[in-house]
Amino acid sequence: MNQSNYTEPEEIELYTLDNALYMGINNDVSFVMMSEFHFYEHQSTINPNLPLRNLFYISKTYQGLLDKKQLYRRTHIKIMPPHFVVFYNGKERMEEDERVLKLSDAFLVEGKADLELTVRVLNINKGDNSRLLENCQTLKEYMQFVSTVRRLYNQNIGLDNAVNRAANYCIEHDILKEFLQRRYREVVDVLMCTLEDAREILEEENAEFAVELEKKEAKYRQDTAGFC
Repeated sequence: MNQSNYTEPEEIELYTLDNALYMGINNDVSFVMMSEFHFYEHQSTINPNLPLRNLFYISKTYQGLLDKKQLYRRTHIKIMPPHFVVFYNGKERMEEDERVLKLSDAFLVEGKADLELTVRVLNINKGDNSRLLENCQTLKEYMQFVSTVRRLYNQNIGLDNAVNRAANYCIEHDILKEFLQRRYREVVDVLMCTLEDAREILEEENAEFAVELEKKEAKYRQDTAGFC
């Protein structure tokens, strides 16, 4: 991803806070490497609110690392710089291999903020970011697993059956085999929750869109009443 190669895994320190993200959802992976924070997530939707969510997360992370009394001392506190990355694997077409989301895009007044946070969104769907996937075999196999779930789900066999059959298929074909064998139930449960949440959000957004469209059509009918 960064065109770099690290061969000492003991230098990586995993770090995840409980209930630190919006609505109690944890980020997928947090770790410290070379005195820098890295926050990774997988998303099946293109969500413009990711910078805001990560702002909540990094704030809570720093709070957990520091004694608040330190903030009032004259000694300058040094903190690890954060990096935010999202791996996008959704069905909605993302034209570019990488997109940068900015917190400032959410501000009501453009160009007036003294605060910024950026999130790199990397498209890891089949045919996108091929160099990244070739450099990371685990990420490549993860996308093969997700693609298998989608293919089976499109056969109208139900989400639960699709996820379970996809996991068994990948184990048989040496795709994430070791990981799925060790943490099969956890992977299935997480993927089920993720897909269900995405579907519920989509249904809610479609309902809101339908209500808004009906309001506009009603206003149009009212405005044009009496005209030939």
